[in-house]
Amino acid sequence: MEKVAERESVFERFMRQRPITYGVVLMTTLALLCGAVLGLAGVYLKTEPQKVDPNEIEPRELAILEAIMPAVREVIGMSRIIGERKIPYIVSLMIKRHGKIIDGHTIHEAITEIDNALAEYKPLCYMTNCVHPDILRKALSEPFNDTETVRERFKGIEANAACAEPEELDSAQKIITSSADELADSFMALNKVLPMKICGGCCGTNDSHIKKLAQCLG
Repeated sequence: MEKVAERESVFERFMRQRPITYGVVLMTTLALLCGAVLGLAGVYLKTEPQKVDPNEIEPRELAILEAIMPAVREVIGMSRIIGERKIPYIVSLMIKRHGKIIDGHTIHEAITEIDNALAEYKPLCYMTNCVHPDILRKALSEPFNDTETVRERFKGIEANAACAEPEELDSAQKIITSSADELADSFMALNKVLPMKICGGCCGTNDSHIKKLAQCLG
């Protein structure tokens, strides 16, 4: 229990510092920050809970990242397993342009429902991944997501370089990307809506995107 409390305090101190960047070229940083629990092929469009073997989860990371999560039910089920093992974790939601995740919950509704269901072991924070910053900016700008809950609990993005919706990404036959300058500009525009504490790259990004982002964030 003491070790868990120590991990949490380390993460809380980190969250009060300047934003960090991670991605393909900064994999050592990513490894220090979190492990990952990922879905299966076609995960963008899945809304049914996926099975997780608790014996495969070991409390060795600073925090586990539940990535590309499409449904509140799935988050709650997975998080109970992780929380019961006293492992700090972050929930990364799959967010669409209209401000909702795949199962239809708004960002505000998803965070509120998950936090209420997991009162004893809530996520450290929420973020999104495999989503373009412009899509997240539009989603966060929706009135139903412009809430104190979202501002306090939503902390990051691991960005897809393609400004495309999940259906387009799920059926894409090749990598869709944008330039490092374009993606960095989109990050800066997003930060004007809600400053991100965790910034990184996902599909379509490479070392040039991460380097440019790190330069812009200073």
